[in-house]
This record gives sequence, C-alpha cells and structure tokens, in this order.
Amino acid sequence: LSNTQLWDIFDFLLWRGSQRKQASMQLLLQWYRALLSHGRSFESIFCSSSHRFVCGQTITAGDPIYRCRTCQSDNNTLICVDCFKHSDHTGHDWFCTYTNGSGCCDCGDPLSWDPKGFCTKHPGPSAG
Repeated sequence: LSNTQLWDIFDFLLWRGSQRKQASMQLLLQWYRALLSHGRSFESIFCSSSHRFVCGQTITAGDPIYRCRTCQSDNNTLICVDCFKHSDHTGHDWFCTYTNGSGCCDCGDPLSWDPKGFCTKHPGPSAG
C-alpha cells in the first residue's frame, strides 16, 4: 500500500459515520492482513504449515537444544536440533545441552537470534 492509500484508510476509519463502522472494521482487518503479509497472501505466509518464517517448535524438559553465544540475544534463547543442523555456525561459540525447562525454538526470530544464524527453513519475517 502506498502512503496515500494508508492515509485514505485512516481517514475512512477515523472520520466516517457510525453506520459504516462494520465496513470500517472489515477494511481495517484487510489492511492489517495486507500489512503483515507484505501484500502476499496472508494465509500462505502465516497459516501454512509447510513453511513458517519462525520455527517455534515446542521444547520440553530433557530435549536436546543448541545455544550459540555468537547468535543469541540473551542466555534464554535457543534453537532446536533440526534448525541447528540446517544452519551454519562455523566459527561460532556454540554448544549442545539438554533443557531443564520448556520453551520454543527461536530460529527465525530476529529479536532473539542473529539472522546470520537462521536455518534454511526459517529465514525470518523479513525474508521475501
């Protein structure tokens, strides 16, 4: 969407009469969906199980995990075995361990993991 289109949407949503509230909400939801999916099909980007930009695999106590001090944003971030196998951490300060708690794989999340350490299956939300 162009800046002009965005301003038109805001104008429509904020200043139109209450009789158009339902249509306004539908338009707002369509706008959010387009914004989140960068103009591509929202369902194919966020709802498809065949390709996700962030792994998010559930990790439970006792599962093997990988940590990479070079890529992680803090000491709580981790990636699952499959993501580690499909990523390149050559020359990085990494180690394998077993978790004593639960969580989820951070591969593909640029707030938790350096994109250089993402695996080939989870390129992050800015992949395009």
